[in-house]
Amino acid sequence: MFKDFIAWLDSYISREEPSAVLKAMVGLMAFAGLLGTLFGNQAIRAGAFVTVIVFAALVMLLLLADRRSLSKAHEMHRTLLARYCDFVIDHNSEPLVSFESWGQKVYVHRNGDVREVLTLRAVALRTRVYFIRLKAGSRWDQPERYRRDVRVIARSLTINGATGPRWNVTSSWVSTQKMNSILHLHHSIKRGEEIFFEVIRIWPAKCLPLVKGEAEEFSFCTTRLLEIQHVDYSVVLPEGLDATYELIGAAEPDVQLSADTGCDHEGRRVFTWRADKVPTLTTVGIRLELK
Repeated sequence: MFKDFIAWLDSYISREEPSAVLKAMVGLMAFAGLLGTLFGNQAIRAGAFVTVIVFAALVMLLLLADRRSLSKAHEMHRTLLARYCDFVIDHNSEPLVSFESWGQKVYVHRNGDVREVLTLRAVALRTRVYFIRLKAGSRWDQPERYRRDVRVIARSLTINGATGPRWNVTSSWVSTQKMNSILHLHHSIKRGEEIFFEVIRIWPAKCLPLVKGEAEEFSFCTTRLLEIQHVDYSVVLPEGLDATYELIGAAEPDVQLSADTGCDHEGRRVFTWRADKVPTLTTVGIRLELK
């Protein structure tokens, strides 16, 4: 019976706001006070309060242990799902999609936090495509307290740029630097069909080395499973900061790479690099260092 009560309470807490749970606890305390008042005994009132407090603490400890168990199970299922998706992608000579255009803006904050906005247009290359995998990483080994707060939001876009409902996203960490995100489409797309979508990544302390004075690379490497026809990649620095830069991959054969600098409407320095039809296994991008 107590186990059933714990299950009910866990379900109640998970669907209610913290304020509702707090009100329920206050109600229990008020009931304890009422018992003491009815019986007119201070000792009974104090005993009732102590009983309620001990009972509440015990229940919360049990719920905490249960939540930890659920969290571990969720992490295991997420890891397994990522593994199976990787198997589907990697054990085929053909990519899932070809990216016709890859637009990315990286907004760097003074504390090293980053907000990335990707606008992607892709064409399905397999018979059916149910999900898309994106890889991302920082340039330093991030502690767990930063990695657990990384958020990835993905949704479709219309031709006019209007956003659709969010997709489900499964993210897993390959290492303390690298993360894979599986974007689960609401509906599969057939070979030759085009999809236009947006991905937003909120990444605490991703560019901490940059704001501390180290050089930072904003680049990626094409592979046989990552085909990109055109890239437009911008890095927006915090207001009042400037940087020196150099291109990565400009000396590679058959690479069409260019860069320019400027300021946005808020006066922040913006560094942009562009590339067209990057050959397989080629790294392109830009390296920045604050002045």
